[in-house]
Amino acid sequence: MSDNHPIHMSLEGVKKLERELYELLEIQRPDMLMSLQEAREKGDLSENAEYSAAREGLTQIDMQISRIQKLLSRVVLIDENSIQTDQVGLLNTIVIENTKTKKRMTYKIVSPEEADPRAGKISSTSPVGKALLGKKVGDEVEVEVPAGIVHYKIIEIGK
Repeated sequence: MSDNHPIHMSLEGVKKLERELYELLEIQRPDMLMSLQEAREKGDLSENAEYSAAREGLTQIDMQISRIQKLLSRVVLIDENSIQTDQVGLLNTIVIENTKTKKRMTYKIVSPEEADPRAGKISSTSPVGKALLGKKVGDEVEVEVPAGIVHYKIIEIGK
């Protein structure tokens, strides 16, 4: 991931990152600093496992804070009112059908930073996401997945 390319995100995705950042800055980091201070007060730091664990925890939290701040600094908010439904793009909700099994699935195409397959949000850079971008209702795509090649037909494109 390049450190200067824009990241297109929904307002929902930005708010999720902002909540995560708040949690890290206002709750987790102060708690870890308190744990570090308590461990420091126990004496010999060279043999203090609690102190080492607290320092490692603080380092992890600081890395997460930095990562989220960098992401947020590059966000380009997608105007959800301007989303088109004539072809698949970011933030479209799509219904696709496996042409072999006739099973239908509904997904929302999102940026890699917002992807959550369990919530039906697939990355625009995933094999399925890439194959669907720019396609229209009725188009069929072939996607190579770990289980082999799957054929999908686009049934619906929505917001």
